[in-house]
Amino acid sequence: MMARHVNLGSVSSDSRRPNDQVFIRFTFEEALTKEAESLYLLPANWNRDTTATQSIGARWIDDGSSAVLSVPSAAVPIARN
Repeated sequence: MMARHVNLGSVSSDSRRPNDQVFIRFTFEEALTKEAESLYLLPANWNRDTTATQSIGARWIDDGSSAVLSVPSAAVPIARN
């Protein structure tokens, strides 16, 4: 069984985490997770276009294609959320 780690948290530009934010790491079976790019075409400016990313999220919910949607992090290009 393969597993995928999903990080949920916030990144601050000065690397200090405010007291009201937390970082949580979840592990899901690979079969439950789909990457956004494998399901939908991300526009070139996806990390600045909240309308496009919200639309992708709404389509994912409507499609019901997976239990977890893994998306690239806008704040940390090599990370996923």
